[in-house]
Amino acid sequence: MSKSSLVQLVVPADEGNYTKGRSGRNIEAITIHHMAGRLTSEQCGRIFQTKGRYGSSHYGVGYDGSIANYVDEEDTAWTNSNWDSNCKSITIETSDNDNSWYINDTTLNALIKLVADIAKRRELGTLVPGKNLTWHSMFADTTCPGDYLRNKMQYIADEVNKINGLGLTEEKTTEELAREVIEGKYGNGEDRKSALGDRYAEVQARVNEILAPAPEQSVDILDLVRKTIRGDFGNGEDRRNSLGSNYEEVQRQVNLNFQNGTINWGNVRLY
Repeated sequence: MSKSSLVQLVVPADEGNYTKGRSGRNIEAITIHHMAGRLTSEQCGRIFQTKGRYGSSHYGVGYDGSIANYVDEEDTAWTNSNWDSNCKSITIETSDNDNSWYINDTTLNALIKLVADIAKRRELGTLVPGKNLTWHSMFADTTCPGDYLRNKMQYIADEVNKINGLGLTEEKTTEELAREVIEGKYGNGEDRKSALGDRYAEVQARVNEILAPAPEQSVDILDLVRKTIRGDFGNGEDRRNSLGSNYEEVQRQVNLNFQNGTINWGNVRLY
């Protein structure tokens, strides 16, 4: 069995909730998720032991910093809502939700250590957000892992690279170098490339992210599904009128959640 030495307990997912092997694919990335609830790593694992759940993750980090393994790294967990991404990713669920998708520092620090261990063993090299460090909403229309963790991705990458002795020039993080580029410290064109050396690509990518216009706000279908199940939009025509063009998809997801018994706020999901 292939798993991190940092694992404190193993809670094997039901065999109907993941796929044996990786369909010939190589592991190329680590994907971060949020449990959308305040759970220990063991509690999260028990969810994936439910027959017919049709979902799983390789690891979970609880709000107490505990680390559990649910699916062997050599197998494909059903986490990212995208088959290609599932086949080439090791996925991690995190916890500690106060309705803002927050995770505390204990969870965050345990997550960073786990990501560093995986990245080193799997020879992923320098972690770059959006490339070999990814997150759920990159592959599906979902809030997961929330704004807090999305805003922490560069920090996570920098800390992991620091632990693994990679991606550092003059002890400066990618974020620091990117800010200095924007301030004009390294010039433009070839001057900038020469000054940054092998850090150029990752730093320039971060510069582009910082300067890019904010994306248009997309509809949060998962949030609408949760609120519909809670009763916020009533029934019948009242519900249809409240949800407008989103009605058909939201109702379809509501029906699937009822069929699968995932009707509590913390475990409602998109199928």
